[in-house]
Amino acid sequence: MPQGRKRAPGGGGRQSSNYQREVETYQKRLERENKRKRIYEWLKDRERIESVCSSSVKAGLNVIRKVGTATTIYTAGEEALKEWALSLREEGVPVSRLMLQLKAQAIAEDEGLALGFFVVAGNGKLDF
Repeated sequence: MPQGRKRAPGGGGRQSSNYQREVETYQKRLERENKRKRIYEWLKDRERIESVCSSSVKAGLNVIRKVGTATTIYTAGEEALKEWALSLREEGVPVSRLMLQLKAQAIAEDEGLALGFFVVAGNGKLDF
């Protein structure tokens, strides 16, 4: 025998809220605060933004990084790193992320890249 309260005839299910106004959530205040901060950052960087937009080549960019932020090793260095990792794997040596990072930094140093500019990203381990 089913337990619980009997359903009302015509049962409309859950009724909608009778509140006329909703409470302002923290999310709305956070969005407004983030937008305000972003506008002040734009005002602070106005000179740099205008200088970038004056160049037709850079005007369409969404993100403008400082020089040296996206420095990578050359293609020959990447191939050497790949061959090195594959040769270690053929010998049965497991290649860790730290090993790849240290080898990539050594190759970057050989290519003349400053170590302060060249950093291996956290997802630098690739599937060969």
